Amino acid sequence: MENNTTVLQEAESLIYGDREQDYGKTSDNFADIAKGWEVIFKTKITPEQVGLAMIWLKVCRGNKDNCEKRDSIVDIAGYAGCIEKIKLGI
Repeated sequence: MENNTTVLQEAESLIYGDREQDYGKTSDNFADIAKGWEVIFKTKITPEQVGLAMIWLKVCRGNKDNCEKRDSIVDIAGYAGCIEKIKLGI
């Protein structure tokens, strides 16, 4: 992305851009992930929890050895946006 693009603008362009063409509707994709995690963890998982877990993954990666990469922050914002899309039914 361009240097003058904010983290939030970059995240928004990702979640409302080509990602849906590549991976399908966010709610469907996260529901599919949740189904797999339910088998692995033997507990009910919601699509929203998938988004929260992915945010946590990015937080943990960002804290590793002071490895604060912009793409991790963009992804955190993007996953928050995905949770919003799921809650709004977009």
